[in-house]
Amino acid sequence: MNRRTRTALVTAGLIAAPAITGTAHAQRSGLAGEGGLHVRLEGDTVRVAWIIAEPGHGFLQVHSEGRVQLDTTTSADSAHSVAFPRNGDRPLTLRYGSLERTEDRHQTVIDPRTGQRRPAVDIEGADTIIVIGDTHGEYDTLTHVLGAAGLLDDQLRWSGGGAHLVVLGDVTDRGAGATRSLWLLYRLEREAADAGGRVHLVLGNHELMVMLGDLRYVAPQEMAIAQLHGIRYDRLFDPRYSLLGRWLASRPALIRIDDVLFTHGGISPAYATQSLEAIDDSLAAFAGEELFYRWADTTYVAPLDSAGLARRNDFFWDASSLFWYRDLAQTDSLAVQMDDLLDHFDSRMLVVGHTPGSTIRQAYDGRLVLTNTYPFGREVLVLTRSQDGWAMARIGTDGVRTAVPASTPE
Repeated sequence: MNRRTRTALVTAGLIAAPAITGTAHAQRSGLAGEGGLHVRLEGDTVRVAWIIAEPGHGFLQVHSEGRVQLDTTTSADSAHSVAFPRNGDRPLTLRYGSLERTEDRHQTVIDPRTGQRRPAVDIEGADTIIVIGDTHGEYDTLTHVLGAAGLLDDQLRWSGGGAHLVVLGDVTDRGAGATRSLWLLYRLEREAADAGGRVHLVLGNHELMVMLGDLRYVAPQEMAIAQLHGIRYDRLFDPRYSLLGRWLASRPALIRIDDVLFTHGGISPAYATQSLEAIDDSLAAFAGEELFYRWADTTYVAPLDSAGLARRNDFFWDASSLFWYRDLAQTDSLAVQMDDLLDHFDSRMLVVGHTPGSTIRQAYDGRLVLTNTYPFGREVLVLTRSQDGWAMARIGTDGVRTAVPASTPE
């Protein structure tokens, strides 16, 4: 059984699982506000769907350029949905939530142009880079450690000035706050840019799993978001219509900031001779095909020959892909391979997530840094420009800055 068929069977099993009542889940907290927000762009129509903590009437206000474009209420329920004309490409401020309960009212800014442009994969001019590995839906840990590193204020707004934040994928799956975490990063990307900083999200294998329909690791509370909205969970991130889906599908797999490479899993020999742009072009092309959002649909026949299908399968699923590769992280005997890939990309070091460890650590004399910690997301890597290149440190949720240990990869 190939990976595509197995993915479809797993997905079908999850969809067929007994439904969980909306009221029970809405009362658990975490689904209100951005925890359960779903925004769809359907041609000239925007559809906003949200969940409130206790069943009741909902409200939606849409503001554009200081004017109220829409002000409406919805009938009593746990899940609510309103569609309205798109009216151009200007950013929209959404105010939504419970009509009766003022504590369950929220605000989110969206940009209908999301996903129309891919971000740069070769970036220059950073003095401070803060990196976080796999966070897997642990929203509270994510906000806590970013605050401890000085990137978020008490209101969870960007306070990092001109720093660069690199998120090495696997924001989704496992934990109950994946959707809320994605909305946070979506907002921080805009706020950081306004302050002269940057937020870079690099796709991980679990973002791809969700978008391609492999839902084995989705937390029950996350699954409940889709059930309340009456759709499959992967359709919350459908790159054709979902705002978050368009955003995710436009994120890169490999970037370089000055002379530091960042990817989720690692760079195998299969990709170590390609260019940053060629890899991103492949990802953009594959994510734009109908096959991408119908990957788990066994009734769909892609208009590709066997070689074309194999290339896409290898790119997304093979152990040598940028999303899954672990060899460099699991042994210290590939120094020549490490040197060759760094030479090819004209880089000083490679920073990855994916392979877990008890702490952020370095290998190959600092040429490889591994950032995936377990418990997830409890440390960030801090790279600070120095005369000799980059000074490295790590900061945990306690805000204490410590050295990055040198050790054999775990």
